[in-house]
Amino acid sequence: FIRAGLGNTRVFPLLRSCINLVSFVPTEGAKYRMRHRFEGESCNVELLQDDGKAPATLQTHNARTCR
Repeated sequence: FIRAGLGNTRVFPLLRSCINLVSFVPTEGAKYRMRHRFEGESCNVELLQDDGKAPATLQTHNARTCR
């Protein structure tokens, strides 16, 4: 599992943050790259292998923020 958090450094009302939760089974010896970015009113996390493809076992889960 990877819990990815993203926030900006702007002040209210432009302050934004989000959390994404993904899981996958890593392949021995493989390298991975993760990109987490704001897209409009939401945020997106992308996990790619060396070949530019997402792992076949990649799953996105609902992440709940702690209060």
